[in-house]
Amino acid sequence: MKKTYLNIIGYITLLLLAGTLLLQMCKTTNQAIPSFIIKADFIGEYSFDGDNWQPLNQDTKLSAFDGDLLLRGQLSEFCPLNVCFYLNHIGIELSVNGEEVFWSGRCNDDVPEMMCGSSWTGWEREDLTMEDEIEIRLHNPHSYGNPGAYNEFLDSLYYGGVQGIADEYMAETMPYKITGIFMIVVSLALLGMALGYLAQRLPSASLLWSMGLMSLFMGGYLLMDTIDICLQSYLIVFNTCVRQFCIMFGAFEFVNCIRKMLTGKGKKIAGYLTITLGLINGILLLLSIADVIAIYDTSLYWAIAQGLVLLVLLFLCFGEYRAHKKKDKALFVSGMVLSATVLLELVNGRVGFWSSGILVKVVFSLLFVFHLLKSVKLVAVNHRESARAKALAEELRNSRIVLAMSQIRTHFIFNVLTAISGMCEYDPKKADETLIRFSRYLRSNIDIMEEDEPEEFERSMEHLEDYIALEQVRFGNKIRFAKKLEVTDFMIPPLILQPIVENAIKHGLLPKSSGGTIELATQTEGKNVVITIVDDGVGFDTESVAREGSVGLNNVRFRLKQMANGRMDIESRPGEGTKVTVVIPLA
Repeated sequence: MKKTYLNIIGYITLLLLAGTLLLQMCKTTNQAIPSFIIKADFIGEYSFDGDNWQPLNQDTKLSAFDGDLLLRGQLSEFCPLNVCFYLNHIGIELSVNGEEVFWSGRCNDDVPEMMCGSSWTGWEREDLTMEDEIEIRLHNPHSYGNPGAYNEFLDSLYYGGVQGIADEYMAETMPYKITGIFMIVVSLALLGMALGYLAQRLPSASLLWSMGLMSLFMGGYLLMDTIDICLQSYLIVFNTCVRQFCIMFGAFEFVNCIRKMLTGKGKKIAGYLTITLGLINGILLLLSIADVIAIYDTSLYWAIAQGLVLLVLLFLCFGEYRAHKKKDKALFVSGMVLSATVLLELVNGRVGFWSSGILVKVVFSLLFVFHLLKSVKLVAVNHRESARAKALAEELRNSRIVLAMSQIRTHFIFNVLTAISGMCEYDPKKADETLIRFSRYLRSNIDIMEEDEPEEFERSMEHLEDYIALEQVRFGNKIRFAKKLEVTDFMIPPLILQPIVENAIKHGLLPKSSGGTIELATQTEGKNVVITIVDDGVGFDTESVAREGSVGLNNVRFRLKQMANGRMDIESRPGEGTKVTVVIPLA
């Protein structure tokens, strides 16, 4: 429970940092988006940093990481309208006949970093003729994330107004927007369901919650990562930062989902990776808030960290896939496919083999639809589990009360009080100690009636030793107790040990004239804790009719199974004593 709270606090901290940075950047910028947009072509030649001029054509691939792109030539089919274009985190300087007439974005170190972003902007043409030579300088201030920005600029040259460009891009971007909105709506429903399952303590609640968050952020990414989003929202910094945060938190939640799917050492390793990635995200956000580095320029460091984590998770998923033959492998296959896809996209963010983000958008959308269809079945299953959980909770509550009440029977109380009364005359100090034990014993049983959560083994032992001490007050040396504890750091359902020991005393030791000894031992075997309770009493025939008290032991076996997925085995022979073995899996 403590670990869960720490995870929640860490995640909320990251969200607060992201929100602080977003508010800070929106507050300190007055960027807006001009609304002049329709199609044109640039005819001329190009060079990187002024060297080796070459003819420019429609098929030329220009990497934004090869230096400043210089263009000289003319715009095709001159129109008496303004010119607009799309800048994806690049700056532009535009000159006519050697005289600078327009600039925008980050072209040099004197321009504030807040001017960087993905936006449409425009140049208000004046007396321009076909004889005038246009010179354009494009500058990419980043080392990662927008290799195709120069080609995007050339493909987005337009004359005219906003409505025309909005119509032009509608068919291209609408599927992503609809998919993004659909994911957001479904994700909110998943998060609501996860909260309901969490309240009912269903095992699928935690994973469903992480999947809901991952889908929510990915839906936001699909919605915001469209070339015409600036036509609907003129807040350049807001648009860019939200997209950046959606990528960051969506990828983080994906890692968290993988962690919750894994088991054993793989889960532990993934847990460390999740914490490490969360700390790196937090550091990058803090550095951005402190103006040490722009959030856009943290992408390279984030991508390196994300890539290393995903590479490890890819191998962990593959190992889990091979190890669990009976498990539903669809989630592990999806995890491996999406991990590989994101890794390819991280590499593509530097080399630019294809349009940025397109691969992960398509793959995630297909996986989302696939698992959404599967979740329809999961909802029906969880509905049945919910009804079963309620019935089980009521049954556990009844069994708890029955067991707790059985430990404070009237004759037991009277006998203990009578023994304490007798000690008051000849040993007041022992009477006082016994009374304190008795009070603590009763309080413990009353607490268990009100609450039924697994407790620390040491607390169960304290309750058991109080009970044995009270029985020794009544029966003296007929009851002897020994313990050999190799492991004590584990959780156990309450009222497991005492009913077993009580049965051993009542049906094993007391019928024997000389009494006997009960020995309790703990040890680990593989991934389990094994508790053995052995008595040298009269024993019984396990194949015969169940002796008195077997109902209580069946109650113990039921609670052990339902609350800890444990089991209880009994071995006994007449005249040879009884051995009870309790096996509890370690968390």
